[in-house]
Amino acid sequence: MSSQITWLDFSEKERKKMIEVVQLFREQDTRDELGIASIRDTLAELLFPGTGTLQTRARYFLFVPWHFERRETKHHFGTKARELLQIDEIWLMDSLISKKEDGVIGQISRASLHRFPSSIYWNGLRTWAILSIFRLFL
Repeated sequence: MSSQITWLDFSEKERKKMIEVVQLFREQDTRDELGIASIRDTLAELLFPGTGTLQTRARYFLFVPWHFERRETKHHFGTKARELLQIDEIWLMDSLISKKEDGVIGQISRASLHRFPSSIYWNGLRTWAILSIFRLFL
């Protein structure tokens, strides 16, 4: 069910005022005017360590270390490894999309993606020591 706003135009001044109100609903910025975002983030990290709202699928906790491991065993380090990791993540994205999987990161933006799974899941990988555990089994 969608909301609707209706009004009668009695004057040009009132019409402009309502147009400004409607424009406020279209703004998409994120502000922390009360300054409580840092408190929220601290509590979230205490209650749910290593997780975030962008983490929608647990499978990335295995996919991302797998890509790191592949690059490390091929002796790719530094900037080259980062570039190759992004290529791997785009390949994974395309593979999952072709299999019609749900919740694929970058499903809409594809290669123009700004935040890759490795950056989204890095805190969880570090907090839960998944990279270290992953190396034990390979």
